Parts: sequence; structure tokens; C-alpha cells
Amino acid sequence: MRAPWGRPLHSKDVRHLSCQRSTKSDRMVAQPSTTAIIAGCAISLAVAVATLILRLITRLHIVKVFGAEDAFLVAALALSVGHITGVVYQIRFGLGMDIETLDADRLVLFLKALFWSILCYVTGHTLTKISILCLYTRVFRSTSMQRIYPIMLAIIAIHGLFLIFTGIFNCTPVQAFWDITLPRNCLPRDAMWFSNAGVNIATDFALFITPLMFVKTLKMPKKQKIGLYVVFLLGLFGCIISLVRLYYLYYGAQANDVTRDLAGVSMWSVLELNVAIVCASLMVMKPLVARLFPALFAPPATTNSYPFSYVTPLTVSQRGATEQRTSPESIIDSPPASRGGVSLGLSPSMDEERHPASSTEHVQKA
Repeated sequence: MRAPWGRPLHSKDVRHLSCQRSTKSDRMVAQPSTTAIIAGCAISLAVAVATLILRLITRLHIVKVFGAEDAFLVAALALSVGHITGVVYQIRFGLGMDIETLDADRLVLFLKALFWSILCYVTGHTLTKISILCLYTRVFRSTSMQRIYPIMLAIIAIHGLFLIFTGIFNCTPVQAFWDITLPRNCLPRDAMWFSNAGVNIATDFALFITPLMFVKTLKMPKKQKIGLYVVFLLGLFGCIISLVRLYYLYYGAQANDVTRDLAGVSMWSVLELNVAIVCASLMVMKPLVARLFPALFAPPATTNSYPFSYVTPLTVSQRGATEQRTSPESIIDSPPASRGGVSLGLSPSMDEERHPASSTEHVQKA
């Protein structure tokens, strides 16, 4: 078919998305079929929805607390649905097909769907990381973690806003992204893709590694500590998917055909976002598992540790060195009626044990 302006459609019409250099690696990487993409979207979304529902049951029905991290994750799931909707429309309008086989009208619709998918992906991924960091900020009360996580939160929020802004204004004018008849001035594609992917992967690994560094310092039974390691090691799966996506992104950047060679990137972007939502949901579901399988989380007969059912800020207050507070807002993974078992709770004296000088000084000032 011919374009409405009387010439055949070619990849140069989308030069803001397609690389124009010739390369033998153009077809080296096998792209997933549209059937595989749809299956990946459906299965990963179903798992993400199921785990988020279980998280909400845990938070609202058992723990009876709904925090900002929960709201961010619900919004991230809504954006994941929007992202998948965009990918499905991309398939309908030519994803996985050679660009020369498409007419101009279908290409415009494909690019509109791609534009929508990009915005949903970057926003959803940012909100998922913010949700995890909001949880970490409340859970890890040590001085070092309270310094690290706000900085990470600021970096991720600023980078997320940058991604959203550059996603919208990738081309000037904005509609030139999908209207291939307009003159355009677009951001360099390769530089944007790889710099953004690099920051995303770096923050993924930071979210995965930092809690593991802290868990080893906790004074708790070995069984409970292993449970915490398992929870946080789930983040490694998300990091692996991010690396696979980068692999497809690298070869997609060398290709000439935006509709054919972004199939793998589209599928792994969906999987990356949904797996991140699943991992974030599983982090706070200990109370539900404990209710279903109480024997798994039975506390030892004697222990010197504070019950790990609450996330306890518990520093020495200005009213006295012995005053300790447990706010309902700090409960993340156990109902008030339950006082034992593995959770993301900390020992109330942990900071004081690691920083005795600062704690003594605080008492004297009080």
C-alpha cells in the first residue's frame, strides 16, 4: 500500500525511532512472536493483580493500615494495565511486522500506542520504586539507612519526572512523534534509551542490595533471618529481567525497523513492571501467610529480641530515656493481635547498640 502523500512508506519516515546505519546484527536476535507477547502480558498481569489483591487484604483486613506505599503501588498497577493496553494496540497496528508492509495510517496508530506505552511504563516503574522506598524508610530505622533512603527516593523521583518529561517531549512538536508528515526535532534515541536503562538498573540493584546489608546485622533467630533474606532476594528476579530487557534494547537500537525490532523490548518491559509490582506486594504479606500457616512463624520459647511484629521507630524520646512508642502507622506486616513471628520489624535497641555514644548524648540532652 502507498502512503496518503503518494509514496511508499519506509523506515526513514520514523528516523527519530529507527537507526539508519546498516548492520549485520539487524536480525541476529530472535524477537518474540505476538502470541508470546500477549501470553506474557496476560500471565504477568494476572499474577500482579492477584498479589496486589492479597497485599490489600493483608493491609486492610489483617493489619488494618493503608499507607502511602500501598497507594503508590495501586497506581502503578493501573499504569501497568495502561501499558499493556498500549502494547496490545501496538500488536494490532504492526508490532512484530516489517515496517515496509504497513501503510501510513497503521504506522501512525502504532506510534500513538507506543507513545502511550512509554509514558505508562516509566511512570508505573517510578511509582513502584517509590512505593518500595516508602516502605524501606519506615522499616529500617538505623541512622545510616535513614540517610540513604531519602537520598535514593529523591534520585528516583527526579529521574522519574525526567523520564516523563522526555517521554512527552521526545519530539518537538509533540505530535511529530506519531505524525510522520511533520518536520521534527527529536532527542537522540540511543543516548536516551541507554542512559535511562542504566539508571533504572542501578536503582534496581540498590533497592535489592541495601536491605540485605542491613538484615545481617539484626539480632533474631536464624529461621526468621532466612525468611527476611528470601523476601528481599525476590528483588534479584526483577534485576535479572531488567538486564534481559537491556539486552533486547541494545539490539533494538542497532536495527532499522521499529515495528519489527521492538517486539522483545515491549514484552520484557511489561514483565519488568509487573514483576516489580509482585515483589513489592510480597514484601508485606507475612501476616496473611502467618494466619494461613501459623506453625511457620511460631516464636521461640525464649528470646531476647523485641517481637518482630511491628516496625518500631523507637528512639529515646525527649520525655525520657525509657519511653518507647509504637505507632499504628508503623505496623506493616502483623495484626495488633499477633505479637510473634518473622516480619520486617527491628530491635528497639539496635541503633543504640551500634551507636552508644550518640544514644548517651541524646539521653543527656533529654
